[in-house]
Amino acid sequence: MEGVTISPEFAAWFPDVSFDGVAAQFPLALEEHRKRTLVCKETLTNLSGEFLTVYFKVYASRKRALDGFIRRSRALCEAANLDRFDAWGIRTPGVVARGYRRRLGGLCADQSFIITRAADAESLVDWWTSKELPASAEVRNGIIKELAGKTRVLHQQRFFHQDLKWRNLLVVEGHQLWWIDCPSGHFGRFPWRLTHGRIKDLATLDILGKDRCTPEERRLFLSVYLGTRDEGVLECWARMVVRYGEKRFR
Repeated sequence: MEGVTISPEFAAWFPDVSFDGVAAQFPLALEEHRKRTLVCKETLTNLSGEFLTVYFKVYASRKRALDGFIRRSRALCEAANLDRFDAWGIRTPGVVARGYRRRLGGLCADQSFIITRAADAESLVDWWTSKELPASAEVRNGIIKELAGKTRVLHQQRFFHQDLKWRNLLVVEGHQLWWIDCPSGHFGRFPWRLTHGRIKDLATLDILGKDRCTPEERRLFLSVYLGTRDEGVLECWARMVVRYGEKRFR
């Protein structure tokens, strides 16, 4: 059982709309891919000679016999989450195509892929390397405010990223942020889990934030995220984030 969906504006680059047909356009040996995620960057050409540079990412689900049992394939989860981000005004590269292949009559995930647009971008972890670089305070504060504001939007939807690391954020031209890699994100279904989901995402960002941002910048992030300058509220949340990070990430 398989299925492939191509975004209409990119259909011209995919003449064979089948799992194997799409995969054949990329230099990955999928028949040998059963235990991890593979990614490659490729430039495609359509019949009109137009170019499209994309990332092709394949997830495999064959570590165990019932891996992915009665669950949506990881690539489809990631594509759906990126679609949600776009709808909420959070920038993403844009999903070009998605596909899946399942076994045991469709009960178990086998392989799945997601294709996203590529751009001249750098991961936040490589772009923001220390408390001194990048040097422009205006640019640093702009990135902090955008990241805090979009994280606030995400959590207002009761959605939690679950892997909100700096490597999953891209800095593109104009110093804008693109959000990528979110196959594990989900909605909080239970009220008592909402604060935990927020703290986990914030503490994950702070893994590098505590070393690469000044105390004032970390306070600015919380101020924008919480929508307040109340020192008592900011200090309370700062303690919760630090405490969670010390417990889970050290």
